Formats: sequence, C-alpha cells, structure tokens
Amino acid sequence: GQETSLAVFDHKKQCSTPLEIQSAKTIPTCVAVEPGGGTAPIVGKRAETRSAKKCEGVLCAFRQMIYASDKAWGQHRQDCEERWHFTMGQGSKDVPSYRVGGEDMGVDTVIEGVVEVICTSLLDAAKPGGVLQVDESEAVEWGAFAVTVPECLTEKQRQIIVSAVQGVAQRRLGGGVVVHALNETLCVALQFAMLPPMQPKVFMSVDLGASKLSVSAYELLQREVGVFRLVELASRTDVFCSGSAIEYRMMQWCEKRRPFQNSMLTSKPALFKLRKEIRQALKTLTVAEEATIEADNVVGGHDLQLVLTLEDFEHECADIFDSIASLVSSVLALSCRKCVPDCVLVGGA
Repeated sequence: GQETSLAVFDHKKQCSTPLEIQSAKTIPTCVAVEPGGGTAPIVGKRAETRSAKKCEGVLCAFRQMIYASDKAWGQHRQDCEERWHFTMGQGSKDVPSYRVGGEDMGVDTVIEGVVEVICTSLLDAAKPGGVLQVDESEAVEWGAFAVTVPECLTEKQRQIIVSAVQGVAQRRLGGGVVVHALNETLCVALQFAMLPPMQPKVFMSVDLGASKLSVSAYELLQREVGVFRLVELASRTDVFCSGSAIEYRMMQWCEKRRPFQNSMLTSKPALFKLRKEIRQALKTLTVAEEATIEADNVVGGHDLQLVLTLEDFEHECADIFDSIASLVSSVLALSCRKCVPDCVLVGGA
C-alpha cells in the first residue's frame, strides 16, 4: 500500500539521514484507530495485523479520504464506501469522517494522529542516544518540517495535512518551526537532478502510488558554472489509475471465481481479508509466474483458494496498464519531446 519515508536533513553534513522504524526505512501508511480518538493511532505492521473482526478500526486509505474532502471529488467518496472495509460518514464542516465503533472521526483528526506518531519518531531519533546518533554536546535545532503532498491536491486538501503538521510542531517544539508543503513530483525531480555528476539533463518521473499516477518531465539547465535551474516541462496526474485500482480490479476477479454464493465485495471483513491476500499475491508475482490467493472463513464460513497467474493478472489489468502508457505519451507530447534519456520510477504500488 501507501508508504511514508522518514528522514532528517542534517544541514551541517549536507545530507539526509533515513530513519529505520522496525528495521524498515519506510512505514506502511496503514493505521489502526480507536473510537473517540483518545489513544494514539497504531501505525505500520502492528496495524496491519489487526484481525478481521477489528477491521473497521483499521484505515489504510486516508489519501482517498483527503481526495473525498472536496465536494467536486464526489466519486472518491463513493469509491471509499464501495472499495474499502471502513465506513464513511459525513462529519462536520463537510469534511468526510471515518466511522469507528459507531462514532465519527473526521479525516483531519485521523491525519493529525498519524502525523503525531511520525513526527514523534523523528524527534525521538534526534535526541541524544537516538538512531541518528546525535552528539550530546550538540543541541538540535529544528529549522523546518517539509511534508510532501500529491501535486493534484486543492488548497483545502493540502491544508488538512499542513495544519496537522503545524499542530504537532507547535506542541512538540514550540513556535518558530516553519512547515513547507512540497509537491511529491518536484521532490523526486530535485533528488534525481542532484545526483552526481551535476550536468544538464532531461528526464521523466513516473510515480505509480497507492492513490494516484503522476508523470512529469523535467529539464535541468546550467545557467553558469555551479548554478543550475530545474524546469518542469509538463506534468499530469490521474487519481483513478493507482495501486488501489489494481487491487480492487483483482478483488473483482476473485469475486467472479468464488466457489460459493456469498458475495465478498459486500462484506467489510471480507474486503479486509481479501485485500491483504491480494497484496501478498501481487508481491509474489514480481518473482514468480503464479501465486495463490488463500483466505480462511473469508465470508459466511467459506474458505477461498484461487491460483492467480501472471498472465491472468496482466490480462485483467490491461486497460490500467494502457492508461499508464497513455499518460506517459501525453506528457511527452506536452513537453515537445519524442523521448527522454532517463526515466525515474517511483511509488509504493
């Protein structure tokens, strides 16, 4: 699913230091919350291991909920309700909510809880004895928090994330810490552009994440010795072409082939179990020609066992893969380039 990279930029050493949380440099943005919001969310692997009986309290698509926070993005509200195991609510101020135990938690409240967990990890890592191995004689000064957001978000949607980070920074560090919201595609481009040797280049980034597909073309120009300028030639985002769309397509594939009458797509616990198994199967297909999708007591006491081949997967998702190629072609045309010498592939999907 979606993943969040954690890192601290050390201005003295002029480098970023990734943090390892539970032996991983990224943490899956799978979150388990409790009704009322009185306790901190559980993030990462611990959240993923929640049983199907508690699946209502497990959230792993809060980006889709951010999309749904804008009335104009109404299709995403419908997708959240149909494709995910959690329940949407109306919430206050027209901000969609996440229903847990009969109570509504606004998506802004959920985001704030997630940010609290992530920022606390950063702050603890920078303490003497933390994973960043800060010298006790050196006082750590936090200059800014930079948070990356999908470039397609509206100002209202961006503010949900920025406000959460600002609140945590204020509580943990006091005033004076600036929060920057940066487009994800721009951050990818900057990192690639700064790879040595620094020289003029034209390149493309293709980001297929859990919640959207973004394709961008950039040109790095040299203005004078040691001075460069990064220019965005073209950029397009498709929020309906994503890792989540691929997962749901394969869930529909399983639904057609189920050996029993009970529907899995109308049962939230079944959706929870099925999505976990499909994600594992898709990982297996990266190194094998076939994978088994197996879930005990998936719905109505029935067990599910299906064999998914790589050929079946490619056939079932052919139109999604075609849309990726179409978006790449569109960006090339808009940037007035027939081809680019370098392509950066990123994304959690």
